[in-house]
Amino acid sequence: MLESTGTTGVHKCPHEILLDIFEALVPNYATLYSCTLVNRQFNKAASKVLYTRIVYSPHSNARTLSLRDRGKLLEPSAFVSSMLPYNAIHVQRLEIHGDVPTRPPPFNQLQEKLPIAIHAYRNLRTAVFTPASHCPDTFTEALVQLQGLPCLEEVEVNASCADEQRALLLAGIPHLTKLTLRDPPRAILQLLPEWLGLLKGSLLYFHLKGNCGSITPGVLRSLIPYLQGIRSFSLGLSYSLADVDVFHFLDHLPSLTHVQLQYYLQFNAPKSVPPFPRLRSLSVKHSILDTRQGVDRFCVWIRRIISFSKLESLHLIDDTSPSVCGASVSFDGLGEHISKRHGPTIKYLNLGSAFLGLPSLRHLCQCCPKLELLRIAVSLDTLSKFGTVSQGLTHLHTVEVYVRNTRRSLCNFNDTFISRVFQDAPKSLRRVTVDHTTWEVRWDTREPDMGVISVKKVPAVVLPWDMHSFR
Repeated sequence: MLESTGTTGVHKCPHEILLDIFEALVPNYATLYSCTLVNRQFNKAASKVLYTRIVYSPHSNARTLSLRDRGKLLEPSAFVSSMLPYNAIHVQRLEIHGDVPTRPPPFNQLQEKLPIAIHAYRNLRTAVFTPASHCPDTFTEALVQLQGLPCLEEVEVNASCADEQRALLLAGIPHLTKLTLRDPPRAILQLLPEWLGLLKGSLLYFHLKGNCGSITPGVLRSLIPYLQGIRSFSLGLSYSLADVDVFHFLDHLPSLTHVQLQYYLQFNAPKSVPPFPRLRSLSVKHSILDTRQGVDRFCVWIRRIISFSKLESLHLIDDTSPSVCGASVSFDGLGEHISKRHGPTIKYLNLGSAFLGLPSLRHLCQCCPKLELLRIAVSLDTLSKFGTVSQGLTHLHTVEVYVRNTRRSLCNFNDTFISRVFQDAPKSLRRVTVDHTTWEVRWDTREPDMGVISVKKVPAVVLPWDMHSFR
C-alpha cells in the first residue's frame, strides 16, 4: 500500500488516475469500500465510483406475509448511505428491483425515503423501477420527483409505475433520450402518443419489453409519427401482432439501426419482407428450438430480415438457459448466410446456444475478419480444433462456447485443456468461457517468435444485490 504522507505516494497520484484504477475494480464492491477507508484522497475517488450506481433489490423467501417485517431499509444495498449529501452528488443510476415491501407506511420505509433520495440525487441520469412485488403507492411521489430532475435521460419501469393511478405522472417526465416499458399495461399505452410527442426532439432509444400482449397493430401504427428519430427499438411478445404488422412498422422508421424482436412461430408468413438497409444490429428472443423444422423456419425468418443490411451485430437470446452437453440441432444454414452476406461487416456474433458444425465454423472464421466476440455451441471435437480454425480472427477478444452433442462424462475442462485448445488462437484473445466457466487468457510475447499462452480461471462474482440473505 502506498504511503499516505510525505512527498511520495498517493498525494502525487492524480485524481483521474485513481478513478481509472477504481473503475477497474468494479464489480468488486467490497474492495472499493475498503479503498474509501484509506485516506481522504482515496475516499473521494472511490466514493465517486462506488455510488455511481445504486441498486436496491431485496429478496424475500417468505411465502406468507410476516407481521414482524417493519419494512426496514437494508444497508447492504448502500441505498441508505447514498442519501448523505457528499455521496448523493455521485449517484447517476438508481435501480429498484426484487421484492420491495408490499405494506403501506409506516411498515414501508422505502416509500418514505425514495422521494427524499431522488430529490438529493441532482445528477441522476437513469432511473429503473422494476420490482417483482410492491405496494401500489411506492413510486407515486418518486415519479413526481423525477419530473424535476435536470439531468435525467433514461427511464425504465414496469407496471408498478404505469397503472391507471401513476401513468399520468410517468407520462409527465420530459427530455428523455431512452425509454423502456416492461409489460406495458393499457393505461400507459393510451397516453403514449402524447408522451412520445413531448419527447420527439430528444428520444433516441425506445423499448417495449416483456409481455406486450396489449399492443395491437393499431397501437403500433399510432406511434409511427412520433418515432421518426429513434435509432433503437425493442418489442416483446404480442400474439396480437403478426410479422406483417411488425415489419410494416419498422419499415416506417427511417433512423432505425438497432432492433430487438421476439420470435414466435407463424404459419401465415408475409409474402415479402421490406429491406432494412440501415439495420446494423439485430437481437432476437426465442423459445427453445429442438426440431429440424423449427430451426429451419427460425433461420429463414432471420435471413429475410437481415439479407439487405450491413449487419455488425447479431444476438440470439434463448428463453431457457443452455444446459451443459446434450443434443442440439445445427444452425449451419444461418452460419453460412452470415459468412456469405455479412462476413465483411459482422463484429459481434452472439448465437447463444445455437450449434455450428466444424465446416460451418471454419467458413465463418475465414469470411469474418472483423469478428470481435463469438458465442456459439459446438461439439467437443470442434472445440479442440478451435484455436487452429480461428487463427485469422485478429480482432477476436472474447469467446463463449457451449459444448453439445457430447457425452457429459467427457466434459471435464481445466486450465491445461483450455491452454492446449487455444494455443494456436489469435493473440488478441483475452477471455474464454466454456459451459459457464470463464478463463482469462494471457500471452507472454517477450520472445518475438513465440507466443506462450497461460490461462487463469475467473471466479464468479456475486453482486451485493444478488445475495438472497438480506432478510
